[in-house]
Amino acid sequence: MLKTGECSECDLVRVNLYRAELVGVNLREANLKRANLKGAYLSRANLEYATLSEANLEYANFEGAYLYHAKLTTANLKYATLSEANLKRANLKGAKIQYADLTGADLLGTHVEEATFCKTTMPDGSINNQDC
Repeated sequence: MLKTGECSECDLVRVNLYRAELVGVNLREANLKRANLKGAYLSRANLEYATLSEANLEYANFEGAYLYHAKLTTANLKYATLSEANLKRANLKGAKIQYADLTGADLLGTHVEEATFCKTTMPDGSINNQDC
């Protein structure tokens, strides 16, 4: 498991972190474009300004993670857990957000243009079936 502070600003393009345990890790400004984080556990991770564009985040757990200003454009967030995550000013343009859990997440200023929502639990607990 990575320790906090080990990977700030690192270049991890296309890295395979399938089911990785990254609890509380500091990935601030990390480039994880096209990375495979399927099933990864990133609870309380710092992903401020990180690039996760086109990443596979299916089944990933971002509970309580800090994703302020993160780039998640066209990312696959199917079945992802983002409960209590800080997604302020994050860019989710074109992201696939299906069957995801956003309970209690902070979406203030988050860009969700062209994102697909289907059976997604929204911050207020309601279910969004917009794109089913």
